[in-house]
Amino acid sequence: MSNGLKVGNLTDEGRAGASGRQSAPRSRADWAWMDWEDRASWALDIVTVLALPALTVYLGLNAGGYFAGTTGWAAVALACLLAARCALSGGPLANPSWPLGVGASALALLGVWTLLSGSWADDRAGALLEADRVLLYLLVLLSFASITRPRAAYRYLIPGLALAAAFLCAAGFLSRTLPEVWSAGSDQRGWLAYPITYSNGLGVLAVLGGLACLHLVCWERERIVLRLLGAAALPMVGATLVLTRSAGAVIAGVVGAVLYVAVGRPRGLLTGLVATIPFLALAASAAAGVDLIAGRDALSAAAQEEGQDLARTVGLAMLGAGGLLGLLLPLERRVLPRVSLRPPLAVSAALVVLVVAGIAVVATTRGDDLVDSAEERIGGAPTFQTRVDYWQVALDGFERDPVTGTGVGTFEQRWVRNRTNFAAGSEAHSLYIETLSELGVVGLALILITLGALSIGIVSLARRPMRPVGAAALALGVAWLLHAGVDWDWELPAVTLWLFALGGCALAGHARRRGVRIADPIRFATAVACLLIAITPIYVVISQSRLDGAVDAFLAGDCVEAEELAASASRVLPARAEPYEILGYCASRRGQHRRAIEMMEEANDRNTAEWDLTYGLAVARAAAGKDPRPAAARTRFLNPRGLLPLEATRRFRGSDPDRWRAQANDAPLPIP
Repeated sequence: MSNGLKVGNLTDEGRAGASGRQSAPRSRADWAWMDWEDRASWALDIVTVLALPALTVYLGLNAGGYFAGTTGWAAVALACLLAARCALSGGPLANPSWPLGVGASALALLGVWTLLSGSWADDRAGALLEADRVLLYLLVLLSFASITRPRAAYRYLIPGLALAAAFLCAAGFLSRTLPEVWSAGSDQRGWLAYPITYSNGLGVLAVLGGLACLHLVCWERERIVLRLLGAAALPMVGATLVLTRSAGAVIAGVVGAVLYVAVGRPRGLLTGLVATIPFLALAASAAAGVDLIAGRDALSAAAQEEGQDLARTVGLAMLGAGGLLGLLLPLERRVLPRVSLRPPLAVSAALVVLVVAGIAVVATTRGDDLVDSAEERIGGAPTFQTRVDYWQVALDGFERDPVTGTGVGTFEQRWVRNRTNFAAGSEAHSLYIETLSELGVVGLALILITLGALSIGIVSLARRPMRPVGAAALALGVAWLLHAGVDWDWELPAVTLWLFALGGCALAGHARRRGVRIADPIRFATAVACLLIAITPIYVVISQSRLDGAVDAFLAGDCVEAEELAASASRVLPARAEPYEILGYCASRRGQHRRAIEMMEEANDRNTAEWDLTYGLAVARAAAGKDPRPAAARTRFLNPRGLLPLEATRRFRGSDPDRWRAQANDAPLPIP
């Protein structure tokens, strides 16, 4: 074992750097020999590696981590983990490398720039919530850059991603095919989106999981049990991808698969493809042929029967793929020592392109009718055209403020004001275009510098002895970068965390001096700083939790509890407008019209460009018998194609206060 790397053990290249830290203990004698810092550091390495699949599953089961509460909890957990790492070994300072410093600095500056953008976007609370997501990514990057044995831990991250993605895909797949086994609640129609709650988000997660499984299946040095699990998971992951009808994810997956083969060229590639491709094609074809489980009557008896048939087919395909690979592995082990099964580069790339393209053609051909009918049922505009409209509105914002952008969260406001159709849109469906629009060239430069630094680390490890592992990470990264250009993966930490985890681990392995001894005062100071950083996510979590409770209580008709929780949420984060909106509606219900108007004005002062807040002010003024027409007119200006703004101008026309009061009593409210 000349290079110090051993498959199946969390080891590094022997004694690491100036600190003389040892590789992971392989016996009781090794463990007894290590001092307490070595033991704690080794244990934290394991905890950090396990954190990736754990957080991916947690965030995935909570709408992909889109909302502030789940993002805040994840940030708090990672801040505590990083604090422990800093106290023991100095954290990322112990693995210094210039790409890590550049990438982490750019990401930190992006968070600061995001916070500052709230001053010119007139929504400081929204900027704080978005900066909290950037903080989460920064904590992931630094936590994995702090691993003391990065090259050994690196190879365990991809199996962790594969298992987490397969679990989430299985949850989504079962929610449609066997809802009695795993229920998705109200998410039971249209293209498959559960548990991410966004079909394209689940689609890219399936692609990332599929690429990770492809690596597990084809790398001859991987553990047998992981190779078998990867083979069994591929048909189910493929069927889930087809049910999402995410064309962009499929294209990203094709590019990623070709890149993996071209760069990694694992010796077990032919074995893996022979064992899995037929069953993957069977599962994908069966999923493309379903119709009822994606319609409005997904819970009907006929739809349940269709789902059971699909589940049975995919289950058999999973057993077939795993079983066939199990039969081929003994033959592979006998043949590999004698001949090389590593195919030529051109042949490998052509084979993958043809196979994956064939599956995509079959799935698309059989699914065309379903896509067309689904669009008719949902009533949405064509996906590509809608994206073009999103991008045009976002680029108009960039032309207005090319350097600073219009501020975080302003795309949604610009979209509802300038859209040419009735499609909703809170995101511009492109990380790069939306960043350019909201944060200007400064924000885009910081994003690109961060992603470039991560790419340097990943590419550098793709050239090392464990080339297939680096190639898998490279394929995953390229697939994510491509898909992020046409969707809002950045806002879904469940499909993005792993990028910063792999990048951080790779940049730690890129360091020329690992395990540098950091002075105790600096170590403890950085640990305290990490704990202080966690204060902001804690405030976000508390505020979001109380706001969610206030909304639930208001919808249940309990204004006493709703007011108490909303007031508490406003005290935690005074910049948020939503608590004042709840307080205003509750005051209006109680007949406290003067207070209702005051609360709605407070909400509008905190966010001047949200149409639902001006709508609430119009309702409050109408209930008090005061002229609501200026507020209603502004609501219509902010959202000219919205149904509620149009209804507000109709309800509150004329000059009769009694009519205003009567119309305000049964006015619909824009609260989910």
